[in-house]
Amino acid sequence: MNNLLNKIVEDVGISEEYLRNTGQWNLIEALATRIVLECEGVAACNMHVSGFALGDLIKQHWGVK
Repeated sequence: MNNLLNKIVEDVGISEEYLRNTGQWNLIEALATRIVLECEGVAACNMHVSGFALGDLIKQHWGVK
């Protein structure tokens, strides 16, 4: 995941440092990755924007491979 997750975590008032110190960062990152992949799966149903598969654009936006 890219820095978007860091920003979202901070925006909702959770310290990334706290999450890392309590061992919860990996859980948050895994959850966010799963959500992105679910969205990618829905968007992969032949949806294209300017020649790019929408699902691929979603994964690229979030930094998920």
